[in-house]
Amino acid sequence: MVARWIISGRSQVGGKLILPDLAIFGTLRPADLTSSAHLPGPRMLPLPRASYVTGWLLLLAVTGCHIIPPTRNAETFEILQNPLHVPPCPPEFVWDQLIDVLDDYFRIGQENRVKRVGNILTEGRVDTVPQSGSTYFEPWRKDSTPGFERLHATLQSVRRRAVARVTPTAGGYLIDIAVYKELEDVDRPEQSTVGSATLRNDGTIIRQEDRSQFGAATLGWIPQGRDVSLEQRILSDLRARLTQAHPTQPPPHH
Repeated sequence: MVARWIISGRSQVGGKLILPDLAIFGTLRPADLTSSAHLPGPRMLPLPRASYVTGWLLLLAVTGCHIIPPTRNAETFEILQNPLHVPPCPPEFVWDQLIDVLDDYFRIGQENRVKRVGNILTEGRVDTVPQSGSTYFEPWRKDSTPGFERLHATLQSVRRRAVARVTPTAGGYLIDIAVYKELEDVDRPEQSTVGSATLRNDGTIIRQEDRSQFGAATLGWIPQGRDVSLEQRILSDLRARLTQAHPTQPPPHH
């Protein structure tokens, strides 16, 4: 249809067939459109540069990332064992380092130190206070690892708590770090168009007559499993402190 429309508008001057300067795909030079009087077939018009760009974009969309070679020198991360083995050192030093590391991420709620009962060292435990996950607007907080965890805490109401156990062994200590992640369960979405007086019919009615402000009521917290990425970060900090640093021993008294 395109070639037929262009040929119908031709003009013959001096035995040559001159096509119009204006074509459907844009303005072309007359020198490119001048040909002999006998045409073997319909003329092929040159496509503009935008058509080539569109073709490359379609090719990339079909092939995806398969045409891009993988990076050989990709950064690898070491996965630490949990519980982490710590070489023998004074129990007070191990406990102080553990509290100092956990305090960088959470607020300490309760701690039971490692105690010596006769010739036996008891197991120690630390429980932190549950706290809301840090968002992208709080870069100074470290309880949400970069990437998905920080994005999830920005878009949803997420909280975390940590439990640390120190188990003395014959060859040192085993430090177990467990970070539990929970998602807030509310009675209705925040900023929703549903009236706050509308009652739900899919569960038990929860009455909160002493509420001082309007908004979604927290029904509970839904367990989301463990945050392995944050556990690995805490274990990495502990290993750097307990394997590279050595406690200073007081000089012996003569």
